[in-house]
Amino acid sequence: MKPISLFTFLVLTIIIASCKKDSTTAQRTKTEYLTNNTWQVKEIVQQSGNTQGRFVKGGINTTGADYSKARLAFKNDGTGSFTDPLNNTYSLTWSFAPGDETKMTVIVNYSVPATLNYTFITLEENTFIYTIYYTEAGQNALATAQYIPL
Repeated sequence: MKPISLFTFLVLTIIIASCKKDSTTAQRTKTEYLTNNTWQVKEIVQQSGNTQGRFVKGGINTTGADYSKARLAFKNDGTGSFTDPLNNTYSLTWSFAPGDETKMTVIVNYSVPATLNYTFITLEENTFIYTIYYTEAGQNALATAQYIPL
């Protein structure tokens, strides 16, 4: 067997090293996850006063609203849109809390703008989950919503 030269060894080493797959894939940001999809409701669980309700896409609905029509869309520039259960669409603005992407403020431009404070946010490629505390018809309410891409 003929020995290989140092030059041939170095060339083969460089070729083999350059053929390795790059195992470092850039992690997408929460903003990228949020803005790369139009989101539709998968499930909402809510408590308003002493009344509980639940909506599951394609399943049960004890909320009194048809959330199958609801949509959220967010743009990189801090704007977006919200389509409500009655199929009305409103513009919105949004921002994460400074230094904390588990909290977000959304202002929906109804005739009287509504400020919504989302907390406990989970954002992944195919899931957007948040919890919101609000007042509805004079009752304190708490809801957790899970959205999936449209």
